[in-house]
Amino acid sequence: MDEEQDITLDSYGAETHPGFGMIKANRVSSSGGVSLFDSEIKHQHFVSITLSGATRKRELNRDWIYERDQIIEVWLSEAQWAQLVSSMNAGGTPMTIHRDATGALVPEIPFEPRLGLSRQEVHDTVAKLLDDIKKKLAHVEEKPSKANITALHHAVANAVANADYAVKTMDEHTEKSVAKARADIEAIVANAVLRGANLALPEVMGEGVGTLQIEGN
Repeated sequence: MDEEQDITLDSYGAETHPGFGMIKANRVSSSGGVSLFDSEIKHQHFVSITLSGATRKRELNRDWIYERDQIIEVWLSEAQWAQLVSSMNAGGTPMTIHRDATGALVPEIPFEPRLGLSRQEVHDTVAKLLDDIKKKLAHVEEKPSKANITALHHAVANAVANADYAVKTMDEHTEKSVAKARADIEAIVANAVLRGANLALPEVMGEGVGTLQIEGN
């Protein structure tokens, strides 16, 4: 372990230390929607997580902790946020870096769903396989030798196997993309319902407790 470092006081009398920090999470809305890393849809609602340094000051018989010197700000879709808080020791959750340690804004990520890339890869694979078969067929037509015919048969057999693999890979990616999109949509709906419920919660009078009302029910 690293050696300890004493806590010091800044010019305002607050305690400081390189290990003091704060983390906060906020729900953010964007009218135009933002593109987030490893998400197949644009998001009008997402979660912002900020890590900062901190100071501590003792006043009025209690500790007051203040944020200082933002370290980094990252954005997550609501589904990624749910995955982060519910999946400990699971290898990590994708996130979008919005502001780096220098305080500079990170350029936005272009909206390029990976499903389109999978479709293009399947198209390119099939085109390459057909081109190889055409070349082998031309060799057979020019010289129908046993070697050329065998090469054509192998090309056809390999084309079937490789095309099957390409389509299977695309199917798997499609299923994952749909699952991610569904998780994002479900998280958005759940939070919308929760926000609506909070807005409809009547004021508590005295010792009485109001009944939770959800709009639309």
